[in-house]
Amino acid sequence: MPGILVAKWTVEREQAMRVLIMSFGTRGDIQPHAALAGELARSGHDVDLAVPEGFADLVPDSGGGSITHYPCGSEMLRLLREVLPELRGPRDALKTLGIMTSAMRELNAECWAAAQSSRPDIVVYHPKC
Repeated sequence: MPGILVAKWTVEREQAMRVLIMSFGTRGDIQPHAALAGELARSGHDVDLAVPEGFADLVPDSGGGSITHYPCGSEMLRLLREVLPELRGPRDALKTLGIMTSAMRELNAECWAAAQSSRPDIVVYHPKC
C-alpha cells in the first residue's frame, strides 16, 4: 500500500522531496517506517530516517536513492531493554523515573536536531517520538 501512495505523490509532485521519518519503539514499530523510507528513496526522494542505533540494520537498501540514518533514542532504547525488566517495586520505579525523564529529553533533543539538520519538506513520525 505505501508504494501506491508514494507513486501517486511522486507523479503529482513531479520533483523529489526531502522526507524525515522518525520512529521509536520495538522492531514492530520501526520496521514499517524503515520500509517506507526504502520505497520513498527508490521513488527518487531523499530520506532521513531517525531511529535508534540498535535498528541501523533495518535501514533498507535505497535502490539508488538517498537514505541517511540519524541515530535517535538509543539511550532510551537501552533503558527499556536493560533497566525496566529489573524493576522490583515502587522504590525502583521512582529511581528509574528520573533516568527515563532524562533519556526522553535526550530522545526529543536528538529528534529536533535531526529535523533541523534535515530541513525536510515533510515529516512522518511515530507517536512515541
